[in-house]
Amino acid sequence: MRKIVLALAVLGLVSTFAMPAQANHLNRWHNLVFTAGTPCAVACPYWLDTANTDIDGNGQEDIFFSTCRNPTGTSDMLEPVPGLPWTEGTVYDQVTVGPRPAGATVLIFEISPQIDFDSFICGTTGAELAAGANILGDNCDNLIGPQNPVPVGCRERAVTNAVAGARYILRVYNWSDAATTPGRYCFSSAGACS
Repeated sequence: MRKIVLALAVLGLVSTFAMPAQANHLNRWHNLVFTAGTPCAVACPYWLDTANTDIDGNGQEDIFFSTCRNPTGTSDMLEPVPGLPWTEGTVYDQVTVGPRPAGATVLIFEISPQIDFDSFICGTTGAELAAGANILGDNCDNLIGPQNPVPVGCRERAVTNAVAGARYILRVYNWSDAATTPGRYCFSSAGACS
């Protein structure tokens, strides 16, 4: 009987420590570093989607660029062909996160590039859920100050609803930077994290 009581006590103790561990992921930032070292500028997948082409005429695009669904640019007949330079670790980098902790309603993703990286939250099925990419000509928050007209080092923020059981791809494209870029994400119950 003592062994059963001891086992139940240990199990109860372990479960009380396990619950706060998940709670610690709620409303807390998790730091990331993205290492796509090759700028893509005007040849980024989100600019090249107009070049999508069905070479063999079967109704499926063989050259197929999509920010979230197919960043490599090769599909159908060309699927086995590497998408250089559009491979992970060259012009783009990504991290998969999730599922959300209990109580989370949104996923927040932020990056702080030195010059210009563009950020996106993608679903695992290829849907673009949110973009943090700044639009050329818009003011942005950077080291110079808030809402600055100089488009260098613009901080980006993307937010999407967090669905129970779902996983998300946090993807960045090196638009015109020579360095890695720091980022962070959090699952939040209130739209803010610490």
